Amino acid sequence: MREFTTAAGRGRAGVPNAIDIEFKLDDDVMTAHAPTSGQVALFVQHGRGGGLASVTSLFEFFSDVLDDADWSKVEIKLRDGMDVELLSQIANYLIGEWSGRPTKLSSVSSGTANGTGRRSTAKQPAKVARTTSRSRSTAS
Repeated sequence: MREFTTAAGRGRAGVPNAIDIEFKLDDDVMTAHAPTSGQVALFVQHGRGGGLASVTSLFEFFSDVLDDADWSKVEIKLRDGMDVELLSQIANYLIGEWSGRPTKLSSVSSGTANGTGRRSTAKQPAKVARTTSRSRSTAS
């Protein structure tokens, strides 16, 4: 019989940019630890149903990525009336940081008409200079 142990696959990052991310919620600085592949899979699987399942998935996700003390602070804020939408915004921010997706900047120039040819499949070079500066923040 072949045996498997959970220790062999424990701790594998489930995100490309597996770093701890600090964020501030009111006056509390919290640290979110990058989720493992199993935690990401559970978050996605439980959140697919929508409604109450999505809220439960969101709570489980935060209880997984935050230290117990930080998660307790979040629970207290929820009991005191914090809207769950704020927690969703924080999750979107964290997932964006962990996925390494670039920050979307608002365009200051007018758009151009779509071309009629085929779209290029070549990778576009990264832009080096920014014309505007934006700071990242979470809603208060």
